Amino acid sequence: MYDQQSPEMPTEAEPSDAAIVEQPRLGIIHLMLWTAGTAVLLSIVPYLRRSEMFGVSGDDANANTVFLGLWAIVNGPAVASWAIFFWRRRQNTPFPTQPGEWLLLLFGFEALCGSFSWLSVVVMEDWFESMGMLFFVPLLLAQLAAAIPYVVAARRARHSRAWRVFFVVLASASVLEVMRLLGYLPVWSLVYPIISIIGLGMYVLYAVATVSLLIAITHDRRRHVRRGWLHMTGVIVCVARAVTFGIAWLLWL
Repeated sequence: MYDQQSPEMPTEAEPSDAAIVEQPRLGIIHLMLWTAGTAVLLSIVPYLRRSEMFGVSGDDANANTVFLGLWAIVNGPAVASWAIFFWRRRQNTPFPTQPGEWLLLLFGFEALCGSFSWLSVVVMEDWFESMGMLFFVPLLLAQLAAAIPYVVAARRARHSRAWRVFFVVLASASVLEVMRLLGYLPVWSLVYPIISIIGLGMYVLYAVATVSLLIAITHDRRRHVRRGWLHMTGVIVCVARAVTFGIAWLLWL
Protein backbone atom coordinates (compact mmCIF):
# COMPACT_ATOMS: atom_id res chain seq x y z
CA MET A 1 0.00 0.00 0.00
CA TYR A 2 1.03 3.60 -0.52
CA ASP A 3 1.21 4.39 3.20
CA GLN A 4 3.62 1.49 3.75
CA GLN A 5 6.12 3.02 1.33
CA SER A 6 6.70 6.11 3.45
CA PRO A 7 8.89 5.28 6.47
CA GLU A 8 9.88 8.95 6.77
CA MET A 9 6.49 9.96 8.11
CA PRO A 10 6.75 10.63 11.86
CA THR A 11 4.38 8.67 14.04
CA GLU A 12 3.19 11.82 15.80
CA ALA A 13 1.76 13.34 12.58
CA GLU A 14 -1.99 13.65 12.30
CA PRO A 15 -3.69 10.84 10.40
CA SER A 16 -4.99 13.35 7.84
CA ASP A 17 -1.46 14.28 6.75
CA ALA A 18 -0.52 12.43 3.59
CA ALA A 19 2.61 10.34 3.70
CA ILE A 20 5.73 11.61 1.97
CA VAL A 21 6.65 9.98 -1.30
CA GLU A 22 10.38 9.46 -1.70
CA GLN A 23 11.66 12.47 -3.60
CA PRO A 24 14.80 12.80 -5.70
CA ARG A 25 17.35 15.33 -4.56
CA LEU A 26 17.14 18.83 -5.92
CA GLY A 27 19.28 18.76 -9.05
CA ILE A 28 20.19 20.69 -12.15
CA ILE A 29 17.18 19.27 -13.99
CA HIS A 30 14.85 21.03 -11.54
CA LEU A 31 16.70 24.33 -11.99
CA MET A 32 16.40 23.86 -15.75
CA LEU A 33 12.65 23.31 -15.37
CA TRP A 34 12.42 26.49 -13.28
CA THR A 35 14.28 28.37 -16.01
CA ALA A 36 12.01 26.93 -18.69
CA GLY A 37 8.86 27.83 -16.74
CA THR A 38 10.11 31.38 -16.22
CA ALA A 39 11.02 31.69 -19.90
CA VAL A 40 7.51 30.65 -20.93
CA LEU A 41 5.98 33.39 -18.79
CA LEU A 42 8.56 36.02 -19.83
CA SER A 43 7.85 35.30 -23.51
CA ILE A 44 4.51 37.11 -23.29
CA VAL A 45 5.96 40.38 -21.92
CA PRO A 46 6.86 41.92 -25.35
CA TYR A 47 3.30 41.35 -26.55
CA LEU A 48 1.81 42.91 -23.42
CA ARG A 49 3.96 46.02 -23.79
CA ARG A 50 2.34 46.64 -27.21
CA SER A 51 -1.09 46.46 -25.63
CA GLU A 52 -3.10 49.57 -24.76
CA MET A 53 -4.18 47.86 -21.55
CA PHE A 54 -0.74 46.72 -20.35
CA GLY A 55 1.79 48.74 -22.33
CA VAL A 56 1.15 52.09 -20.66
CA SER A 57 3.67 54.89 -21.00
CA GLY A 58 6.01 56.63 -18.59
CA ASP A 59 6.73 55.34 -15.11
CA ASP A 60 3.76 52.97 -15.26
CA ALA A 61 5.41 51.10 -18.13
CA ASN A 62 8.53 50.56 -16.03
CA ALA A 63 6.39 49.46 -13.09
CA ASN A 64 4.57 46.96 -15.32
CA THR A 65 7.86 45.57 -16.61
CA VAL A 66 9.24 45.14 -13.08
CA PHE A 67 6.05 43.45 -11.93
CA LEU A 68 5.84 41.08 -14.91
CA GLY A 69 9.51 40.15 -14.52
CA LEU A 70 9.11 39.35 -10.83
CA TRP A 71 5.82 37.57 -11.53
CA ALA A 72 7.48 35.32 -14.15
CA ILE A 73 10.46 34.45 -11.91
CA VAL A 74 8.27 33.68 -8.91
CA ASN A 75 5.76 31.58 -10.87
CA GLY A 76 8.41 29.76 -12.92
CA PRO A 77 8.71 26.85 -10.44
CA ALA A 78 4.91 26.59 -10.30
CA VAL A 79 4.63 26.25 -14.08
CA ALA A 80 7.51 23.74 -14.05
CA SER A 81 5.69 21.66 -11.42
CA TRP A 82 3.29 20.48 -14.12
CA ALA A 83 6.18 18.72 -15.82
CA ILE A 84 6.85 16.94 -12.52
CA PHE A 85 3.14 16.15 -12.25
CA PHE A 86 2.99 14.41 -15.64
CA TRP A 87 6.29 12.63 -15.01
CA ARG A 88 5.06 11.31 -11.64
CA ARG A 89 1.81 10.18 -13.23
CA ARG A 90 3.74 8.36 -15.92
CA GLN A 91 5.75 6.61 -13.19
CA ASN A 92 2.53 5.80 -11.26
CA THR A 93 3.83 7.86 -8.34
CA PRO A 94 1.25 9.87 -6.36
CA PHE A 95 1.51 13.63 -6.88
CA PRO A 96 0.57 15.96 -5.31
CA THR A 97 0.63 14.54 -1.80
CA GLN A 98 1.73 17.56 0.26
CA PRO A 99 0.20 21.04 0.68
CA GLY A 100 3.11 22.81 -0.99
CA GLU A 101 2.88 20.48 -3.99
CA TRP A 102 -0.79 21.39 -4.36
CA LEU A 103 0.18 25.06 -4.18
CA LEU A 104 2.73 24.68 -6.97
CA LEU A 105 0.18 23.11 -9.30
CA LEU A 106 -2.50 25.67 -8.40
CA PHE A 107 -0.21 28.66 -8.91
CA GLY A 108 1.22 27.22 -12.12
CA PHE A 109 -2.21 26.63 -13.63
CA GLU A 110 -3.35 30.08 -12.55
CA ALA A 111 -0.26 31.70 -14.12
CA LEU A 112 -0.86 29.87 -17.41
CA CYS A 113 -4.54 30.85 -17.43
CA GLY A 114 -3.59 34.45 -16.71
CA SER A 115 -1.04 34.47 -19.52
CA PHE A 116 -3.56 33.08 -21.98
CA SER A 117 -6.19 35.65 -20.98
CA TRP A 118 -3.74 38.56 -21.26
CA LEU A 119 -2.66 37.44 -24.72
CA SER A 120 -6.33 37.11 -25.67
CA VAL A 121 -6.86 40.74 -24.68
CA VAL A 122 -3.94 41.77 -26.90
CA VAL A 123 -5.45 39.88 -29.86
CA MET A 124 -8.88 41.39 -29.21
CA GLU A 125 -7.39 44.87 -29.28
CA ASP A 126 -6.24 44.19 -32.85
CA TRP A 127 -9.72 43.03 -33.83
CA PHE A 128 -11.87 45.69 -32.16
CA GLU A 129 -11.34 49.43 -32.22
CA SER A 130 -13.19 49.91 -28.94
CA MET A 131 -13.64 46.92 -26.67
CA GLY A 132 -15.35 48.64 -23.76
CA MET A 133 -15.88 46.05 -21.05
CA LEU A 134 -15.34 43.23 -23.53
CA PHE A 135 -11.75 42.70 -22.39
CA PHE A 136 -13.09 41.43 -19.06
CA VAL A 137 -14.49 38.32 -20.79
CA PRO A 138 -11.14 36.46 -21.23
CA LEU A 139 -10.04 37.64 -17.78
CA LEU A 140 -13.25 36.26 -16.31
CA LEU A 141 -12.97 32.94 -18.15
CA ALA A 142 -9.35 32.54 -17.04
CA GLN A 143 -10.20 33.32 -13.42
CA LEU A 144 -13.13 30.91 -13.52
CA ALA A 145 -10.87 28.16 -14.91
CA ALA A 146 -8.26 28.90 -12.24
CA ALA A 147 -10.85 28.94 -9.44
CA ILE A 148 -12.05 25.39 -10.11
CA PRO A 149 -8.75 23.69 -9.08
CA TYR A 150 -8.69 25.78 -5.89
CA VAL A 151 -12.11 24.41 -4.97
CA VAL A 152 -10.99 20.87 -5.86
CA ALA A 153 -7.87 21.25 -3.71
CA ALA A 154 -9.94 22.50 -0.79
CA ARG A 155 -12.14 19.39 -1.03
CA ARG A 156 -9.56 16.72 -1.89
CA ALA A 157 -6.36 17.74 -0.08
CA ARG A 158 -6.01 15.52 3.00
CA HIS A 159 -3.80 17.30 5.49
CA SER A 160 -3.97 18.74 8.99
CA ARG A 161 -6.85 21.04 9.90
CA ALA A 162 -4.64 24.13 9.64
CA TRP A 163 -3.74 23.33 6.04
CA ARG A 164 -7.34 22.51 5.15
CA VAL A 165 -8.46 25.90 6.48
CA PHE A 166 -5.75 27.56 4.40
CA PHE A 167 -6.96 25.90 1.18
CA VAL A 168 -10.60 26.71 1.94
CA VAL A 169 -9.68 30.38 2.39
CA LEU A 170 -7.73 30.43 -0.89
CA ALA A 171 -10.67 28.82 -2.70
CA SER A 172 -13.08 31.37 -1.21
CA ALA A 173 -10.87 34.27 -2.34
CA SER A 174 -10.65 32.80 -5.84
CA VAL A 175 -14.45 32.51 -6.06
CA LEU A 176 -14.82 36.12 -4.88
CA GLU A 177 -12.45 37.23 -7.65
CA VAL A 178 -14.78 35.56 -10.18
CA MET A 179 -17.72 37.46 -8.69
CA ARG A 180 -15.77 40.73 -8.83
CA LEU A 181 -15.03 40.29 -12.55
CA LEU A 182 -18.67 39.36 -13.20
CA GLY A 183 -19.65 42.76 -11.82
CA TYR A 184 -17.94 44.50 -14.75
CA LEU A 185 -20.11 42.76 -17.36
CA PRO A 186 -23.38 44.46 -18.38
CA VAL A 187 -25.42 41.28 -17.87
CA TRP A 188 -24.32 41.25 -14.23
CA SER A 189 -24.78 44.97 -13.60
CA LEU A 190 -26.54 44.23 -10.31
CA VAL A 191 -23.21 43.05 -8.91
CA TYR A 192 -21.38 46.26 -9.89
CA PRO A 193 -22.46 48.34 -6.85
CA ILE A 194 -20.96 45.78 -4.48
CA ILE A 195 -17.63 45.35 -6.31
CA SER A 196 -15.88 47.42 -3.65
CA ILE A 197 -17.38 45.23 -0.94
CA ILE A 198 -16.24 42.10 -2.77
CA GLY A 199 -12.76 43.59 -3.12
CA LEU A 200 -12.66 44.31 0.60
CA GLY A 201 -13.76 40.76 1.30
CA MET A 202 -10.89 39.48 -0.83
CA TYR A 203 -8.37 41.52 1.15
CA VAL A 204 -9.82 40.13 4.38
CA LEU A 205 -9.59 36.58 3.05
CA TYR A 206 -5.97 37.08 1.96
CA ALA A 207 -5.15 38.35 5.46
CA VAL A 208 -6.84 35.27 6.94
CA ALA A 209 -4.93 33.08 4.48
CA THR A 210 -1.64 34.61 5.64
CA VAL A 211 -2.46 33.89 9.27
CA SER A 212 -3.64 30.35 8.51
CA LEU A 213 -0.46 29.69 6.51
CA LEU A 214 1.70 30.78 9.45
CA ILE A 215 -0.35 28.59 11.78
CA ALA A 216 -0.02 25.59 9.45
CA ILE A 217 3.76 26.03 9.17
CA THR A 218 4.10 26.42 12.94
CA HIS A 219 1.91 23.35 13.47
CA ASP A 220 4.19 21.28 11.21
CA ARG A 221 7.35 22.48 12.95
CA ARG A 222 6.01 21.72 16.43
CA ARG A 223 4.97 18.22 15.40
CA HIS A 224 8.23 17.66 13.45
CA VAL A 225 6.34 16.86 10.25
CA ARG A 226 8.71 16.56 7.28
CA ARG A 227 7.09 17.15 3.93
CA GLY A 228 9.99 17.36 1.47
CA TRP A 229 11.63 20.07 -0.60
CA LEU A 230 8.84 20.29 -3.17
CA HIS A 231 6.45 21.23 -0.39
CA MET A 232 8.84 23.90 0.85
CA THR A 233 9.21 25.22 -2.69
CA GLY A 234 5.45 25.64 -2.89
CA VAL A 235 5.35 27.50 0.42
CA ILE A 236 8.21 29.78 -0.67
CA VAL A 237 6.45 30.50 -3.98
CA CYS A 238 3.27 31.32 -2.06
CA VAL A 239 5.10 33.85 0.13
CA ALA A 240 7.04 35.26 -2.84
CA ARG A 241 3.79 35.81 -4.76
CA ALA A 242 2.37 37.80 -1.87
CA VAL A 243 5.53 39.92 -1.71
CA THR A 244 5.48 40.45 -5.49
CA PHE A 245 1.92 41.74 -5.47
CA GLY A 246 2.81 43.93 -2.49
CA ILE A 247 5.66 45.45 -4.48
CA ALA A 248 3.33 45.97 -7.45
CA TRP A 249 0.85 47.76 -5.23
CA LEU A 250 3.62 50.10 -4.00
CA LEU A 251 4.87 50.75 -7.56
CA TRP A 252 1.39 51.77 -8.73
CA LEU A 253 0.58 54.04 -5.79
